[in-house]
Amino acid sequence: MLVAENITKKFSGVTALDRVCLELHAGKVNAIIGENGAGKSTLMKILSGVYADYDGQIIYKNRPIRFQNTRQAQAAGIAIIHQELNLIPYLSITENIFLGREITTSWGTLDKNQMRTRAKSLLGKLKLSVDPDTKISSLKVGQQQVIEIARALLTDAEVIIMDEPTSAISENEVEVLFGIIAQLKKDNKTIAYISHKLDELFKIADRYIVLRDGKTIESGDMQGMTHDNIIQKMVGREIKIVRRTQSDKNSNALLSVSNLSLKHPERKNDLLVKNISFNLNKGEILGIFGLMGCLIAHAVRFKATATGRELKARFVPWLIYGLILGFAVPGVDNAAHIGGLVAGAAVGWFLGEQRTARRVRGVWEGLAFATAVVVAASFVLAVRSPFVPG
Repeated sequence: MLVAENITKKFSGVTALDRVCLELHAGKVNAIIGENGAGKSTLMKILSGVYADYDGQIIYKNRPIRFQNTRQAQAAGIAIIHQELNLIPYLSITENIFLGREITTSWGTLDKNQMRTRAKSLLGKLKLSVDPDTKISSLKVGQQQVIEIARALLTDAEVIIMDEPTSAISENEVEVLFGIIAQLKKDNKTIAYISHKLDELFKIADRYIVLRDGKTIESGDMQGMTHDNIIQKMVGREIKIVRRTQSDKNSNALLSVSNLSLKHPERKNDLLVKNISFNLNKGEILGIFGLMGCLIAHAVRFKATATGRELKARFVPWLIYGLILGFAVPGVDNAAHIGGLVAGAAVGWFLGEQRTARRVRGVWEGLAFATAVVVAASFVLAVRSPFVPG
């Protein structure tokens, strides 16, 4: 269906692709495999018309062809689904599918009914039961992937390039995607599939093409290949996986988090993070990962309740500053000094606590606040003190 011969692409003197050759077979999933920087995405962008400046030749349906832009590639029947989805969130499904390819009436106006009907038909074919008038922003990432595929099918694409399509979707959504790919194979579509997840490739891929350092290393049928074979071809050497034994659960943890929860800043009844627990021991690398939207960033940027040294680090500096203020503020009797000390201690504790909650955002604001409160407390006590001579 599609053949690339001696494709070379350079960026500012850096060779990204060096005489790469590949064949994409019709009715099959052709897995493009390689490490980061191997040139997979660059090659797919050339095939789909994103890059027009390159050396080499593309043969499509037995004819040499060179696309100057993506529109030409789409018109020829080649579509790409990028890892970063190219959908407009505040437009509807129908509007996104037909964006740039709108159907018009004889009067030159948009034929919304026909577009909606065709969009509904495409969604049905892809087994997505969603109203075509639904805004993209309300869809899950997996559903948005399906919309991208619908856009490709609208142009009767015969070659569909999928760049890391499962990088941000759940396991259930992956299975839905695999079902769609199986149907596309039955329709004799040519699938170019880029993924770092080898388990997926062994499930759905029929052929493999390995790239390394911008060069074609090998291609062939997936049948008979193993994980170790593929990995060795990707990296160019044998990889030995050494599994560490489980860390001693009784070892002293450098960081321990138990049942960490974080309330939503706007929805009081919702939690951004709920009951997160983990230990980080000495000499360990703790990996924290998950799908988009799982709020890992909130989990690793938490402010947990501190004990021991953390309490000292939090409260003591402000407490000392408050006490110094209590002594430093001039008073006419002991009551004013005592008031300053009490106020200073209270303000020191308050600032230590509130800075943790980010309600006092800077040191200068804290200093100004502490000084103002202690001076005011000392002044009030001095004025009201019965020991002040009248």
